[in-house]
Amino acid sequence: MKRLILLIVSVVVACFSAFSHDFMFKHLEVKDGMPSNQINAIYKDSRGFMWFGTAAGLARYDGYRFKVFRSTDNGSASLPDNYIEKIVEDSEGRLWIRTGENGYVIYNWDTESFVCDVRSRMWDIGIDGTPRYVFVDKQKNTWFAIDGKGCYCYRPGEKNAVSLPFGEKGIPEGVIIDMAECKDGILLVYDNGRVICIDRETVRVKWTLTDIAEHMGTRTDIFFLYVDKDEDLWIYGAPGVWAYDLSDRKWHSQWNFSDRGQAHIVAVAQDKQGRIWFGKDQDGIDIWNKATGETVSLTYDVDDERGLPNNTINVLYEDEGGVMWIGTYKKSVAYYDEGIFKFGINHLGDINCLEESNDGSLWLGTNDAGLIRWNPKTDEKKLYAYSPGGNSIASNVIVSLLQAKDGRLWIGTFWEGLDCFDGNRFVHYRNRPGDDNSLANNNVWSLAEDKNGNIWIGTLGGGLQCLNPGTGEFTTYKISNSGIISNHIASLCMSRDNRLIIGTSSTGVSIMDLTTRKITNLVGNESGSIRFSNQSINQVYEDSRGLIWVGTREGLNLYNPKNDHLQVVPLSQNDSRVFITGIVEDDNKNMWV
Repeated sequence: MKRLILLIVSVVVACFSAFSHDFMFKHLEVKDGMPSNQINAIYKDSRGFMWFGTAAGLARYDGYRFKVFRSTDNGSASLPDNYIEKIVEDSEGRLWIRTGENGYVIYNWDTESFVCDVRSRMWDIGIDGTPRYVFVDKQKNTWFAIDGKGCYCYRPGEKNAVSLPFGEKGIPEGVIIDMAECKDGILLVYDNGRVICIDRETVRVKWTLTDIAEHMGTRTDIFFLYVDKDEDLWIYGAPGVWAYDLSDRKWHSQWNFSDRGQAHIVAVAQDKQGRIWFGKDQDGIDIWNKATGETVSLTYDVDDERGLPNNTINVLYEDEGGVMWIGTYKKSVAYYDEGIFKFGINHLGDINCLEESNDGSLWLGTNDAGLIRWNPKTDEKKLYAYSPGGNSIASNVIVSLLQAKDGRLWIGTFWEGLDCFDGNRFVHYRNRPGDDNSLANNNVWSLAEDKNGNIWIGTLGGGLQCLNPGTGEFTTYKISNSGIISNHIASLCMSRDNRLIIGTSSTGVSIMDLTTRKITNLVGNESGSIRFSNQSINQVYEDSRGLIWVGTREGLNLYNPKNDHLQVVPLSQNDSRVFITGIVEDDNKNMWV
């Protein structure tokens, strides 16, 4: 036997650059309508439907819902067997579906039923027998492997199929397991590892590879074929993985797991970036970048709802749109595309608020774990948690953050007051009963900084306060001593014209002129002709045009203070009164809500 050069085993087994969090999947399971969580076959037809062959029936998916086909006892028009192994579509749009116990059946679109008498269809095109394997090439020719007979090619529009029988004038006798297609022709693999290439036009043997068959000796097994975009032929199964360069006609890599020391490859596919996906039995997926040699290994993580759902892979399938579909043994289907999620996800905890630091890192206020400083580029994290008796944050429940111009971080907590952190030391501000120059309330729900460096504090019950960090002096604005509309402040926004916009938790919006400290209260526009969709305000925000966005628990409102125009912004065709929790404007002047 010729020596097969070992090339990629160390590349794939070793994980040089395993950024597995870049691969996020959506999932389809029994709870979504799939008949079984064991997926054996995946196929996308010419009408755009996804078909899934499972251990308990056939499923058709239109992107929204499933239609399930199962074996029944009420006639021959149903599936004869619920165990589905293969699915392929011929030139006339018929689906050839291989079942576990009864071989192939044909799906009839007009009646949504199944033709189980495949032998009659085969007889109509000159073939005596039923197929072990059906393959449809890019020219829509249908190839049949018939046990004891040989291989047949049926071209659309012709009366009979062309025969390539077993024997001296045809192909070697044996069991044909799988078929694939390359520029040279149609590839067949036998259960002993022999590979044959058949010319499409002449339907005659073009060349043969016997190296794996020589290695196998008298043994037989299940082998599969995959041809990637670089015309590399992958031959894989329990005995190992081999890659053959079809352009140069030479073996250029071997990955042999015959010692059973590694989980064997059960599926191979290539994505639109040219990376090779190896689906493994009980060991997830390896994604090999052919250009760089780097590999990403994906395995199931119980804490990652966007990760691979199961480590035992049954099938990989890339559709014409570039979506990679993964069929698993126990957790149904996962699918991946770079644009499938508009947002990435990083499991950093239960986050209440965030603020960008001067160096580009993010301060994250959590609901239960204190303060986190996270660098998104390096993924470096530093945690500041409450510790009794030491130099620590006052509480692990953080509800507001403000990065001041001088670099200090102001931290509003739930029940434990206000903290100021300079990078080394935490300074605590708390309510001292009877002391007017202290924090008015220990629930600090919102923070803002004016042009003079004063820190404005919105408390949940103690009204609004202004803190001069240099002197430590507090000035308090409550219903009792000012014209503010409420003592429960939910949101603060500093405007461009030196005004402070104040959203209250139940009574609308107040606007303070910071030069005169005069307050104007609004439950809608100033004229009173239109009210906010709800007086419970979650966030107030001024955009680059000077328009004020008011997010309430029942809808989004847009107010123009220049002409006193107020409108409710429709966010949904069904209901515009949705619960708004956040508003921000990006650099392209898009509003994110």
